Amino acid sequence: MRVVIADDHSYYRRALARMLRASGVDVVAEVGNGAAAVSAAGVTGADVVLMDIYMPGTSGAEAARAIARRSPGTAIVMLSVFAQEAEVVDAMVAGANGYVLKDRPVAEIVAAINAAAAGKPVVSPGIASALLGRFRQTARSDPRPALPARS
Repeated sequence: MRVVIADDHSYYRRALARMLRASGVDVVAEVGNGAAAVSAAGVTGADVVLMDIYMPGTSGAEAARAIARRSPGTAIVMLSVFAQEAEVVDAMVAGANGYVLKDRPVAEIVAAINAAAAGKPVVSPGIASALLGRFRQTARSDPRPALPARS
């Protein structure tokens, strides 16, 4: 499985690449911004792009939109220190398959990469809790079912 890492913090990016490689992940490119992530996804034929949501120039969400359009076979996992609902939703709407917090153990990041590559959605537990809370809040204010009933 070929993985591109996109993060504007070079020390974090390099350290993550080392840890992922030590875990058996084939990191094929390390880039520092969203535009480079879009290019690297296409050039390398990456299976997964692991990308920070906030980067200078082209944001992670903007890059996710472009990657989803240009390289539809490439899964996208956002990796961030931020777990605000708006960012998570924007990333998912943009085409991200997952959203993982940077403080998670490398084994969890590897599991997220594998899940995304298999077409499964993935979110860190803290993010899932925030989204569930928002879902419940919305459900209380709008009694209509948020999801269609199973037939």
